[in-house]
Amino acid sequence: MLVSIGGSKCALHWDSENSNSLWVGRRETLNGEYVKDPSVLKPAVGSVSSYPGGHVEGFPDTFKQNFVKIYQAIAAGKQAEREYATFGDGLREMILCEKAVQSAKERCWVKI
Repeated sequence: MLVSIGGSKCALHWDSENSNSLWVGRRETLNGEYVKDPSVLKPAVGSVSSYPGGHVEGFPDTFKQNFVKIYQAIAAGKQAEREYATFGDGLREMILCEKAVQSAKERCWVKI
């Protein structure tokens, strides 16, 4: 999967086949490629990075980190301050996907 975002001041490009790095293109200065390394990440981001720099975290790690956050919230009794999706969030995503498929099949806008 590729994700590219172009803005008026910079552009970003991420490729899931090289998931450990992010390319940033800038108008005002040099372009650069940033590699994930917990030692240089902000604490909130570094807390969900389990491996040292140079070691790729992959798709299964997202589930591990999700459950870490869920168990931390339960242990702290802070379910209201969550950093993870709920069943309601999942239901909303499924409805959106179904409506996108319906819209494509019917070749028109559909109400969500």
